[in-house]
Amino acid sequence: MKDNKVNAAPTKEFVIQTITKDIRIQAAIFDLIDNSINAAEALTNPKRLQGYKVELKINGAEFQISDNCGGISRDKIFGDALKIGSSIEYTGGHGIGLKRAFLKIGKKIEILSNRPDYSCRIKIDVDKWGKNDNWDINIKEEAFEDNLSQGLTIIISNLYEEICKNFSKHKFINELINEIELRYRYKLQAGFSIEVNKNILKPAVINGIKIAESSYESFDGITTKIMLHNNVTSKENGWDIIVNGRVVLEHDKTEKTLWRKNLIKKGHSYENFVGEVFIEGENIKKLPIWSTKDGIDINSETYEKVLNRMYNLVDKYRAPFIKQEVSIQYEKPSDQVQVLKEYFDVTTAKDVGKRSFEYTYNNVGSNKDN
Repeated sequence: MKDNKVNAAPTKEFVIQTITKDIRIQAAIFDLIDNSINAAEALTNPKRLQGYKVELKINGAEFQISDNCGGISRDKIFGDALKIGSSIEYTGGHGIGLKRAFLKIGKKIEILSNRPDYSCRIKIDVDKWGKNDNWDINIKEEAFEDNLSQGLTIIISNLYEEICKNFSKHKFINELINEIELRYRYKLQAGFSIEVNKNILKPAVINGIKIAESSYESFDGITTKIMLHNNVTSKENGWDIIVNGRVVLEHDKTEKTLWRKNLIKKGHSYENFVGEVFIEGENIKKLPIWSTKDGIDINSETYEKVLNRMYNLVDKYRAPFIKQEVSIQYEKPSDQVQVLKEYFDVTTAKDVGKRSFEYTYNNVGSNKDN
């Protein structure tokens, strides 16, 4: 009998829907900002990013991001930069971030990479491209424009309906700005400039007192450092986890960081506590983060080791968080409480407790002094 074959390859539409389904709009934008920051850090000292910038223009009709961070080399253009997925050896990421980001936002994509050694323009009409049997993308070589920044520009139009609605809302833009100022606070402090609709962003710094800082420790292909802060505002309290200079978990007080299980102790108050966990690693595949890079993989063995290190430091520095006040509660017969209400000229049992304590303490204290 003759053997037959059937083409069981997934459709492009299925692949696009699959890789963009679970990523937030904000995370898609972060992927594009990350791309610019990574390019800048490849050109200079990552701790001194002055002079490098990314500008975002966002509205209901179009999304544009442009930078002056060097553009994409010819080798990367024809290598992994435009592939959905990457080689096994590729350690710079999960291999889908840049592509997933612009595919999440809209159906018409134009990319211009402007650099002296190789400039090009790429146009993708997702509807037309999706009907092709192959995955090829046309790349048009361009002359270097010395009147333009040496960098990358991505323009996305024909936005998806949900994206269009969000990009038209001032609330969404303002919340996005707040997230960027928090997520990239250390990149902004290093001098990198991020502008959204002509608003120059400022880092969301921690307003508190640093009380402890661990040494660097390396394991499982990553390096970690922990910092503990006190006297911050209660809205900011929680754990911040910073991966390669980006805050991927902020103000967390959930089981992700074992807040109630390991941090909260009787007689202590962590209302004004912030812990910062710095995780660094060149191979992103070894970092305890999701492929979207905006969340922590709490099931990672590496993250379990990070948690142990976090609370080893916390246990060494619990003294600054000891409560200065203690709550006292007790029950007494109502008729006796009524007598004291009349004696102290108060109307509530709570006030009776406070006044009777003050009365007793003042008498005991004066006797001790004598």
